[in-house]
Amino acid sequence: TFGNDSSISYEEFKKYKFDKSYSDQSTMYTYVNKAIDLLSNSELFSNINSNIINQSILTFQNWDLNTNTANTNAALPILSFASILDTDPIKVTNKILVKNITEAINHLNTYYNKINIEWGELNRLIRGDVNFEVAGGPDIARAIYAIPQTDEGQLKSIAGDCYILLARWNKDGKVISESIHQYGSATQNMNSKHYKDQCKLFVNEEFKNISIYRNDVIKDAVDILILK
Repeated sequence: TFGNDSSISYEEFKKYKFDKSYSDQSTMYTYVNKAIDLLSNSELFSNINSNIINQSILTFQNWDLNTNTANTNAALPILSFASILDTDPIKVTNKILVKNITEAINHLNTYYNKINIEWGELNRLIRGDVNFEVAGGPDIARAIYAIPQTDEGQLKSIAGDCYILLARWNKDGKVISESIHQYGSATQNMNSKHYKDQCKLFVNEEFKNISIYRNDVIKDAVDILILK
């Protein structure tokens, strides 16, 4: 892990930044184990079909704590516990956990008719007519906080990772930098081509080169306006 790595390269740093897994020391892991125990008592979920309860138990048990887009076990636990990850599990009652788990199960069954959907099918970056799958989740390094959309049941990311800039210096002191924004540089102008032109890079965890040097900026400029 990042804290135990005594020597980190630039590319390794990027990988750490986009770490998509919860720790087995995390609050999420605690809630997952609580969910397995609670679901084992079917009387607490009397309104849910026993087959769905059993499938939910398996989903919690089989989740590897990763939030990659292809993960088919991430949706249920994240839907269940995203809203309480900042709360000490000791302070959260079983009643609240049962309510959250039930709502998550009902959400997945209502909109997808199954528990085990790919995380990327549910977790989305939505901007204008752009709708991309995105990895990550709340309270991890690849931070994506999202809210349900009532029309299709998808989660729309609204917070977490946003503008990221990385810089390094070569042996001669020259700055080499790159950045990414979740949308684009024109955050308020829907008619601009830059309103959503970085979305694909963002979900792919890629960066674009930038420069602080005048000649580089002029060379790459589409248009130049000289103020006098």
